Amino acid sequence: MDFSQKLDFLMNITRTSNSALSLHTSLDASHISRLRRGERKLPKKANYIKTMAAYFARQCLEEYQIKALLEALGKSAAPLNDLDLTTDRIYYWLQDNAPEETMPGGDLPDNISKIHPENAPNNEDLVQSKKPGLDLPEVSLHYGDEGKRNAVAGFLSLVSESDKTGTLLLYSDEPMEWLTEDPSFLAKWAEMLKQVIMKGNRIRIIHTLNRNLDELLEALGKWMPLYMTGAIEPYYYPKVRDGVFKRTIFIFPDAAALTATSLDTMTDKAVNILVRDLKAVDALTEEFNAYFQLCRPLMRIFTSRNKEQYLSAVEEFEKKEANTIVEAECLSPSTIPAQAAASIFARTDSVRKKELLDYYLKRCEIFKNNIAQHRYYEIIRLPENDEIKKGRVELGFTGIDDFAGLYYTAEEYKAHLENIVQLLQTYENYNLILKKRISHEGYTLYAKEDLGAFVFKTSSPNLIFEINENNLTSAFWYYLHANLGKKQRNEKQKKETIKQLQAVISDLDCL
Repeated sequence: MDFSQKLDFLMNITRTSNSALSLHTSLDASHISRLRRGERKLPKKANYIKTMAAYFARQCLEEYQIKALLEALGKSAAPLNDLDLTTDRIYYWLQDNAPEETMPGGDLPDNISKIHPENAPNNEDLVQSKKPGLDLPEVSLHYGDEGKRNAVAGFLSLVSESDKTGTLLLYSDEPMEWLTEDPSFLAKWAEMLKQVIMKGNRIRIIHTLNRNLDELLEALGKWMPLYMTGAIEPYYYPKVRDGVFKRTIFIFPDAAALTATSLDTMTDKAVNILVRDLKAVDALTEEFNAYFQLCRPLMRIFTSRNKEQYLSAVEEFEKKEANTIVEAECLSPSTIPAQAAASIFARTDSVRKKELLDYYLKRCEIFKNNIAQHRYYEIIRLPENDEIKKGRVELGFTGIDDFAGLYYTAEEYKAHLENIVQLLQTYENYNLILKKRISHEGYTLYAKEDLGAFVFKTSSPNLIFEINENNLTSAFWYYLHANLGKKQRNEKQKKETIKQLQAVISDLDCL
């Protein structure tokens, strides 16, 4: 088998979509699709192959997957007992007889956070990256992809060196080969942008959404760590554009701007203009703001500072009945029984404990009304039984600091599991999928078909994203639905899930 066949084999046996693999590598989902079809060959010194190998090693958990992998590798079973050795075996197998090609690029401006350690810039690199801004003239011209890299480095250097802070204005629908084809520059660019934010600047970005679902999911995955800083304001233009001409505008108001316009098929030959002339910067700022007035917020972002709005938004979202999929590391608050909820809420010091208890019990009733009419899937990872017994399982009430650091007792967790078993037995539409690992540790993904989605960052500080844009909602739904797996969506699997939960309950009975 050549590389494309091996990659396709691994993705098939692990039921991995292009978009899912893209979240674990530095590649766009569309590029993964081309690698899989053999339209792109394996680049020389491709750093992402080791990341792919580690991902596939973690995903091969079922007996049939292990057997298929062993047959393909032609090795004994012993290496598969060690995750690191299995990763190495897959890594070398993928590269065997692989033809070489120069590193291709992606086409999203969203690769800034998927940087591998081996590509990270050292201190000397960062010092060098700041030098372009020191001696730039009021207007400088930079040609092609290499020129754009120099112009962007100069622009970010000017921002970093400035004595003031502000809101950067960013928009680009140009292909991003200039950024992604050079991994070292990609890492340097990410680090410089991180430093810009850490200095106190904010970013207002207009995303381009007329892309396929894999690309949209890739975009959110790549920008998510920066969203978590709370410094990003994401927007989108809601109407269709012809896409013949491409445009880039990066602005640091009252200081500097970078602009480029190109024909769709000639973006690698464009002239990139970096300006410090304040009249030119003001004119470009007016142009950006005029376009911005036609745009809409891509998502709402909630923190502990506006938790009342968050609670209200979640309640309104849950009232809308539709097929639902949730992926989380913990049990859902919507399935907690009233007695266990009362016990948990009694341990808080919040003066609003009764109000919050009423809120969650109301959500439980809304949940039951929904599963009476619509399909509802939860994808979760159960903790180890010893963790439950020792009271080390944290509650999943994300975004409410009243419950920060609050944990289940073993009895409360057992009661929650018993209630879930009853729901599984009572409601045909309710399904629980148990996995040893979930795709995104530290996040809860919650989507309703054709309605919207929420992303919860479960670690402190909590952040919650509400998404209503149709294409992005579809991207989340597509991604989560693929995570269910065909094997999981049947009555036999539901019975097996109940059996697994009852085994945990029986073990907890021994306390």
